[in-house]
Amino acid sequence: MIYLRFNELGHQVSFCSKEYDKMTGATYYEAPKGFDPHLHIASLQEGKLTYELLTPKALHSEDELAKRQIRSAYTKHETNGKDYFDEMRANLVLAYKQKQYTFDEIIEIDHKMKEVKALLRSGDWASALSVTNTIVPSGALTSGYIDKVKTDINTYIQNNYS
Repeated sequence: MIYLRFNELGHQVSFCSKEYDKMTGATYYEAPKGFDPHLHIASLQEGKLTYELLTPKALHSEDELAKRQIRSAYTKHETNGKDYFDEMRANLVLAYKQKQYTFDEIIEIDHKMKEVKALLRSGDWASALSVTNTIVPSGALTSGYIDKVKTDINTYIQNNYS
């Protein structure tokens, strides 16, 4: 199932496979049958969802097509970033349950990685890597933990950025 998100003017701004984006609170609408986000553009006017085939007229320029492709890639990066963040969080909770970390240590790691997590959740993997490179290991946040995150982000960038 494909879901669409619109700005306040009713223009489609993104699409994903989840109905509701909990981080931003944005509401997504179920795409009509036959809608392909790579071939169509949708609009929402007075609660009515319509779509049309992307044509040179609809695109208006090569720049517009390039922007649509970039936005589409960021939708994918955002979804993958949220999934990676959820995996990081699950690993920390599991480590806490296995008594590898105390609650206070989990909070410390969470606090020190806050900006990296926010960037990953918004799909900004390259920016997250840049911020990760500035984090100094201390306390519960070890160099091993930071290095693992850097390696994961580097691998993602190598496999998904062109």
